[in-house]
Amino acid sequence: MFRCKLVATTLSCWLALSVTAFAAQVPIDVIYTGNEGGITGSYLALEEVDLFAGLPDWELSDVALHLPAYRQGPYTLMDPDGRLTKGRFQAFFTKRPLRIGAPATAAYGQSSYGHFLQWPPSRESWVMAALLAANGEPPHFPDLDQHWATVRPVVNADGDRLWLVRDEGWRRPATPPPDFQSELWATGVDRPMAASDAVAASLAAPASDAATASDRSAAASDGPAGAHAIAPRPVDLDLSDAYRWEPLLGVQGRLKHNKQEARLIMLARQLGTWDRRIGMLRRMVADRPMSLLVGIGNTLDRPRSAASDAARKESWETIKTLPYAAFLPSQAELRLPKSQLSRFSRDVPLVAANVLAPDPEIILPPYRIIETQGTRVGIVGVVDREGLRDAGVAKLDAGWKVEEPVAAAKKAVAELRRQGIGTIIVITDMSHAALELLETKLTDVSLIVGGAKLVATDQSFTETVRYDWPAEARHPIAPLTVCPRPYRVGRVRLLLDRDYRHTYLLSVNHEARRIGDDQPGDPRLGWHVVDLHDDVEKNLDYGMLPDVRTLGGGATMESGDMMKWRMYSGAQWTRMAAGIVRERLGVEVVLLPKLAMFTNVVGQIPAYMVAGWLAGDDRLYRTELTGTQLQQLTDLDASFHTIVGAGYDPAVAKVGGRSLTGNERYVAIVSDRLLDNARFAAVFDPLRKAARPIGDLRPLVLGVLEGQRLKTPGYPDSAQARFSRWLNDDGSALEPRWAISLEDVGADALSIQNVNQTPYSQVRNARINTQNNAAVGGSGKLALNYSSEAVSWTSRIKALYRQIGFVDKVQETADDLVFSSELRLTLWRLPFENGAVQLTPYLLASYDTEFSPSTNATTNMANALQQDFDGIAGLVVSPGGAWSDIKLGVIGRYDLQAKLFRPGLQLATGFERALSNQFPIKVKVGADLRYYMTVGTPTPDQLGFLGDLSAALIVPIWQNLNLTLGLTGLVYRGQAAPQDSWGLSVNPTIGLSYGGVWKPQWGVLY
Repeated sequence: MFRCKLVATTLSCWLALSVTAFAAQVPIDVIYTGNEGGITGSYLALEEVDLFAGLPDWELSDVALHLPAYRQGPYTLMDPDGRLTKGRFQAFFTKRPLRIGAPATAAYGQSSYGHFLQWPPSRESWVMAALLAANGEPPHFPDLDQHWATVRPVVNADGDRLWLVRDEGWRRPATPPPDFQSELWATGVDRPMAASDAVAASLAAPASDAATASDRSAAASDGPAGAHAIAPRPVDLDLSDAYRWEPLLGVQGRLKHNKQEARLIMLARQLGTWDRRIGMLRRMVADRPMSLLVGIGNTLDRPRSAASDAARKESWETIKTLPYAAFLPSQAELRLPKSQLSRFSRDVPLVAANVLAPDPEIILPPYRIIETQGTRVGIVGVVDREGLRDAGVAKLDAGWKVEEPVAAAKKAVAELRRQGIGTIIVITDMSHAALELLETKLTDVSLIVGGAKLVATDQSFTETVRYDWPAEARHPIAPLTVCPRPYRVGRVRLLLDRDYRHTYLLSVNHEARRIGDDQPGDPRLGWHVVDLHDDVEKNLDYGMLPDVRTLGGGATMESGDMMKWRMYSGAQWTRMAAGIVRERLGVEVVLLPKLAMFTNVVGQIPAYMVAGWLAGDDRLYRTELTGTQLQQLTDLDASFHTIVGAGYDPAVAKVGGRSLTGNERYVAIVSDRLLDNARFAAVFDPLRKAARPIGDLRPLVLGVLEGQRLKTPGYPDSAQARFSRWLNDDGSALEPRWAISLEDVGADALSIQNVNQTPYSQVRNARINTQNNAAVGGSGKLALNYSSEAVSWTSRIKALYRQIGFVDKVQETADDLVFSSELRLTLWRLPFENGAVQLTPYLLASYDTEFSPSTNATTNMANALQQDFDGIAGLVVSPGGAWSDIKLGVIGRYDLQAKLFRPGLQLATGFERALSNQFPIKVKVGADLRYYMTVGTPTPDQLGFLGDLSAALIVPIWQNLNLTLGLTGLVYRGQAAPQDSWGLSVNPTIGLSYGGVWKPQWGVLY
């Protein structure tokens, strides 16, 4: 009996413990970091430097970028009159003791990206008052807020003076604090700054805007002259070491508004520099040691970027020290050379379910299993395939494979479920649309942390979602997205409940923290941020680009969280870089992926910033692209806008101001990030082997810009014109060029002509007076062309000949020889519909004859040899795209045989387009319609209407050799009985054709 009771008690205890274990509530903490940054991207953001340009009656002039200030928490130490270099700043602290003067009150503005201060500082700042008044409906600066600050002079033993500005944090509409004298400052040679709530009445002197000689002499003591001896208490400021301060970029300018004028100083907010972000992560992990830290990729700087190898090594070493549970490699990391990526995968726990590496040395598992709080958690990583393709990662090597992310994620989740993992977290680096799709497909996970690239909010927030289980779904959680900017860090707490079979989600608490200016940095990094960007100081006075506003039409207004002027958009800057490459290498077309821009400024753009805009690792390749392939690229990129080019205008399909010709081959420079982009594989894969490497984009562009500055210091008008040409090199400007072209020269293997009625026997045109037949023959055009901004001149020879063989004779079924010369007066383009359409006058003269005369079917005698001279004057419009020119002209025809002149009208156009982006088969259609008026008594051999129609399916065989399946038609009507009815001649043809252009300017024969 005792033994039974013991067994029953033991079993009860075991069941109770089991139920308790399974029913326990488990908190799982996940800490994530925003992606896209690295060290260079995390440095300084200077966005709102020209907010005033969009306001009426505001004028900002004499704008200059400089490095005037350093910041520590709420304190800014600045020199408003010049540059505060690193050397001067460090030297300032070596000349002890420091003398700090009496404070002044200043009103200043703060927005999401910058600080605004009227100088000299004033409590009654008309700039702030006017800005707040302008901040009505709609608000110009919805995030602008007024703060109050104390401003004090700080003088060292050598008399070098800086200004100390402290953000007091009182915001509008509150009044300034009652007493800005509530702090007494004292400093010694070796001890930090201290403060006290005591009020020193004698601190009113010296004045805040000047340091007198007595002030300097008083600096030999421990404090200002007349200061009371007080017991100091430490504050969050340390003047003992310069490394605790971080540099700030700034802009100065003269601001005018309503007859008021002031000097304006704008300082960038740091917004999460590298050391601040790492410092915050370390503190968050220390606060909750059991947290799972996950990274969403794009943290390393790209290879061959603006950051030095030492900078990349530092970011790599820092990442190694962080306790990552899982790290998702994205574009920046996956573009590492395989040997480096292999080492990185051993240093950092990478995870990517949809990326298969070509080398087993690269450790890239689909998921990782971590045990925390007594619970096993599975972490799955998926990368946006489209994003990798855009960056060229998906085709880095034949061994790489990037799978569809949703399918790969579902496969990894199912495998974790089979291993009994109840809590699964998915980390992603995806576009917003891809993330939403992932949300709908993954219904059996606890959390999705996404780096959605379209999420713009950057404010701190906390939100909690609670669930009622098991009434709701097992894991009814929407993806939690994070802003990919480097100044966001977030923490998610999952509260789980579990029974003996399942784990249920009770609540999710999501806290997103914005790294503010007052966030302390990691002191171990210290001056490292400045050391990495030492070229900031060296190049601030080295303007490599002029203020784009002086170039005309370059500034564009964009609206986002606020209105701001971006002096270069990414597409504009990319086009300028492409224009520089095109001019330097002397090619027709340059195609680049849209380049990133990390900072937007006004005034002359310094060299270090231009180098930052070229932070990608683009290598340039020389290749040849046909007009059809250029059109394919335009169609493939229509919804993505990845490609920006010079010399080519995709909107109207023009190269060098000329309409795109399908069989013409254009000399092109292409970035390897486009060659490797799987989206454009249908075009570039056949060209890859023949593409010749030219070099890297970055040194080429920087070298040209540096040479431009050295040759033309100060940017005179001659230099500005060159910048404008680069900036607007979209292919719309017509460039002078000679060219010889062969157009559809070929042989018809089969030609069947059907005439729908009795032939017009007396008409001197073989296609009209010939019976139904089968024939062989050939055709072609040879043209010599010169075109410029003023004129375009083309002389052409057109030949068409077909014949059918009989037992007793050979009969021509088509026989035509045309000599023509056309002159377009492009200098005199006539605007139409507000300039959207340009009508260009043209003159054309042609002589139309035959190789041999045709035969009269009635008399079996030879007709007179066709000899017609046409003079045409009219207007031509070039709509671009697939449409060729549309001509409308007045004709004057003189028949040399009949000695007869007849007026008429002409309408001609054409269309050429590839059937699809994957297959370069083209459809080509053309029409030339002419109507001739009746003059005198018409004869049966005279035509009143002649319409030359053509349609062809062109299948490329090799380079410019094509298989052509064609259908040509001739619609006609005579002017005299019995040949005054409508007629139709139809020719289905199959044959081979060749076409190409020889452009001596480019030195390439096709």
